[in-house]
Amino acid sequence: MYTKRVLPWVFTISLNSNTKYSVCLTEYKDDELSLLSLYKDKKSNMWYALKDAWHYTDIVSVHNNSWIKGKGKALMLSAIRRAKALWKEVRLDCFDWYLSNFYKSLGFKEIWRDKYNSQYDLNWELAKQFGEVDVVYYAM
Repeated sequence: MYTKRVLPWVFTISLNSNTKYSVCLTEYKDDELSLLSLYKDKKSNMWYALKDAWHYTDIVSVHNNSWIKGKGKALMLSAIRRAKALWKEVRLDCFDWYLSNFYKSLGFKEIWRDKYNSQYDLNWELAKQFGEVDVVYYAM
């Protein structure tokens, strides 16, 4: 998968147009996104960002706004490769539903879990769509 770097405002447009799973994605302002490495697949509308932490790289805001299905593994392998080039340890987090098994299949191991907390679920949007799911943190 060939990815290219993109500008924060372009990434924001894509992130905000992902209506099906937008409740699952962290909202970032353009100034916050400017501190991340932002990537888009050159041939499709699939995206991810890398956040450089002090001793690991966090893969964030992975999303697919294209009609193309079945490319998630290639997109994640691209993100992992780029993340490992920054730091050896790679981390990510997600709500504990279908992505958990997918991330485990890529070699990620669970390192922490936060129980569902309605305080972070504005208008109960997450619970309405997906249930009261935990946040799971993974590393590889």
